[in-house]
Parts: sequence; structure tokens; C-alpha cells
Amino acid sequence: MPKTEKQKKVLILHTGGTIGMGIPTPPHDSPLAPDHRFVKTLKKKVPELWRLGDIEIRALANKDSSEILPEDWLHLAGVIGNAVDDYDAFVITHGTDTMVYTGTALSYLMPYPCKPVVLTGSQRPLQEIRTDARRNLINSVAIAASQRICEVSIFFDTVLLRANRAKKVHIEEYHAFDSPNFPRLAEERLKTLFPPLSREKLVRRLRQPPPRRDPCLSEGGAPKEGSGHPHQPGAGGKALARDLRAWPAGACTGGDLVFGHDVRGGAGQGDAARGQ
Repeated sequence: MPKTEKQKKVLILHTGGTIGMGIPTPPHDSPLAPDHRFVKTLKKKVPELWRLGDIEIRALANKDSSEILPEDWLHLAGVIGNAVDDYDAFVITHGTDTMVYTGTALSYLMPYPCKPVVLTGSQRPLQEIRTDARRNLINSVAIAASQRICEVSIFFDTVLLRANRAKKVHIEEYHAFDSPNFPRLAEERLKTLFPPLSREKLVRRLRQPPPRRDPCLSEGGAPKEGSGHPHQPGAGGKALARDLRAWPAGACTGGDLVFGHDVRGGAGQGDAARGQ
């Protein structure tokens, strides 16, 4: 008999987010609530994962991603650090609102031997019929198990992005993440997943100078304190700010931000509040 290739060991770490929410009960516009049987749901809804690797799942938390704290980043990094010799790759399921922050933090917290760490999530819960969670999970595990790109990355919809260069660009569309100032690491096409640029083109892109930034804006895009920016009460902006009406605003460039209630019943605007 021909020798079969040994499956890669992939550890899936669940932290919460829309992907781990249950289906809302009537009225259907009610906030999403965590599915406390997510691991069982995952095995039932996406059995194909076990054809891609030797999969183990651990539920570390089931939080709305707006509740993720730096302590959670440290805990995640510690779990991966303790398991790095026992697994070939890691996949983290996470809410979309702070996925970039978690991915960025992990990229600086993990100096140990290089293993793929892929963060993913979904715009609709895994239990829903029109969910994007199945495809995101399958592609994330396939990418991680291939060990072709060994760094902290985000896979969402059809693109693989460097985590600390990614940005959430849309609240309501399945294509929710992109990397405006950095090349995508890979793209999903009809037949395969592959890097969109050759190594030579990628190196040339990386050597290009970064785009100029508004001097009144901080790295995250928020006005700097004391910059005089009309949207920031500072040295020259206080008078203007008093005459401005406040509107809810998010970091995304697309989609509407809808205020609602989180799963505990308090005011919130995170994964659960959108009810997607």
C-alpha cells in the first residue's frame, strides 16, 4: 500500500465572537447569545476539518470580542507557547471587532519557533444557514496545516492577511477585512489558495515607502490630543468641538454602526449588538 502522509496536528482555540453565537430566538432582531456547546456544534457542522488535519479544539472563552482584554492576549500567547512543541499549527476563532488587535498583540508576544497562527471568525453564526463560518474555518485550517506561511495572520472571506497590517473595512459584508497598505499573503481562488504576488514582486512592494499620513491623526486614525484637529478637543479644537454634534463612529470604512444591547442586557455595540 502507498504510504500516506501523516496529518498535521492543528489546535483550534475558541475565544468567542459571532462565530460562536447561537441562533437568536424570536424576535429575530434580538441580540445574539453565546452557544455554550460550540465545540459540539463545530464537530457537527464542519466535520470536513478532520480530513484536513489531526484537529483538537479547546474553548478558552466565549466572549463578545469587544470584551477581549490585554489579559486575554497574554493568556492566548501563553497557551500557544506551552503547546508550540506539541502542535504543527494553531487556529484561533475570534470576534471580528477586535480580531486585528488580538492578532497584532500575538505577533509581538510570540518569539518562539515559527508556527502558523491563523485567526478567523464570521459575520454570521456557525449555526445559521447562510453562515460564512464554514468556509472561513475550512480555509483557515487548510492554510495552517500547510505550514506555507508561518506567522500570525487573519483569514477572512477569501483573503489571508498579515495580522498586524490588517484592518476591518466593513461591518455588514462578508469581505470584512483587508490590508490597505500591505500586500495580501494569499487569496482563495476557484482551484486553490496561493500567494497573489511572486516573491520578487512582494519584495518590491515591501520596499515601497509608506503612504503619507495626516499629521493630526494618530497611528490608529484617531485625532491626536492637542493637535487642533476639529474632531479632537485640543489646543485649537475645543471651540469647534463644542459646536459639533456627536455621532457614533467605528474604525470600519464601510457599513453602519448600530447601537444595541450586549448579551448581559447592557448598552453595547459589539459582535452581539449587531445581531448578524
